[in-house]
Amino acid sequence: DKITENLTFRIPTDYPNLQDAVNQLYEQYSSGNYTIELVLELGYKITSPIVFQNGDYSHFRIISEGVTVELDTLFPKEDVFTIKNCRSPIFSVLFDGKGLCRSGFMVDEGSILKIEQGYGFTYAGEYGVFVRGASSAYIENTVFTNNSQDGNSSSGYSGILAWGGQIFAEGADASNSGTYGAQAAAGGFLSFRDGKANSCARHGIRATNAGTVDARNAQANN
Repeated sequence: DKITENLTFRIPTDYPNLQDAVNQLYEQYSSGNYTIELVLELGYKITSPIVFQNGDYSHFRIISEGVTVELDTLFPKEDVFTIKNCRSPIFSVLFDGKGLCRSGFMVDEGSILKIEQGYGFTYAGEYGVFVRGASSAYIENTVFTNNSQDGNSSSGYSGILAWGGQIFAEGADASNSGTYGAQAAAGGFLSFRDGKANSCARHGIRATNAGTVDARNAQANN
């Protein structure tokens, strides 16, 4: 018989960091009908990149005690979350990159990302969320403000970018980007209805290189 159970683990009380928790718990609870809640305790900071790869992590839900979860000042100039060939955990956290990292979420190789409303990633050095390789992101009513902290780049940094992938970001906020707010490129699709991309350094909303954006009732002021 399948076992249905909800489990909660706290970081760093039960596991020293998020990557260790996911690795060990995934092996232990890969079978059965488990919902695993990982609680990032108040004051916990992310010190190194985190990778989800080649699996189904959708039975994990990541939450936090604090309003935001920040990166440690020694975090390297790399992507914070790399999601490859997998379903991601459900994220219910607002992360603050402090301008230290590259991308907040790098989603690749047919992966699926889910972030619940009111959460997301702010102050990434380059991209808040970068979806490519036929991947999908479901980030309706999320927060991706103040990204592209590395400046108005010719590389086209964005708060939200669908590059050959698809993003459903209805009602999301990608304002105050250092380059672009929300964009689709290289055949990517972005649903940005009712979204906000105000006060960006370059374009608020952009479609290029066969990218498609649905921006009905969206804002791109200033």
